[in-house]
Amino acid sequence: TSVLSTYDVVRYYLILIGYPLVCILGIIGNMLSFCIMSLAEMRRSSTSVFLASLALGDTAVLLYTLTSDWYGDVINHSFFLTNDVLDKLERFWLRTSIVFAAWIVVSVCGERLIVTWLPLKAASICRRKHAYITVSVILVASVTYGLASALRPGVINTRNVLGEDYEKDTWSLTMLYSFIPSMLLLTMSVLI
Repeated sequence: TSVLSTYDVVRYYLILIGYPLVCILGIIGNMLSFCIMSLAEMRRSSTSVFLASLALGDTAVLLYTLTSDWYGDVINHSFFLTNDVLDKLERFWLRTSIVFAAWIVVSVCGERLIVTWLPLKAASICRRKHAYITVSVILVASVTYGLASALRPGVINTRNVLGEDYEKDTWSLTMLYSFIPSMLLLTMSVLI
């Protein structure tokens, strides 16, 4: 038998209790945010469309974290890896939700950039209709990417088999949800 270090015990309890606590509080906060952004007074603003969408996207990421990451860490087995269909569902869910949430944040920042740089035209550019179109385009692109990734042959059980296809998939995901949005946010923040 092996003796668990204090670090291992603390890590175990942080994962056991901390993960779900943060996720559940995040889900509650996102649902409250969505409800507030959906109020009639708030719906007049195009920013509320983006923030309500971000609350839904972040909730999807948190639900993924609870069902896949937390369950897999606590039980030491992912129920998504029990068959190919669930594995594909997991990849679709993860990729769609994190790419969607990242690009919604970029859209909010882009709207702020327009308001700052084009204050006289902002009212005609930053309209709810344009926000709905932007969110729809981001959703379609995210779902398309998620489907392409999930249905891609050769990337099965990515936690167990690391191959060239897995590396390509991880690289594209990192670029789409992290690197490109971060560079855009940095550039827009400097300009604002």
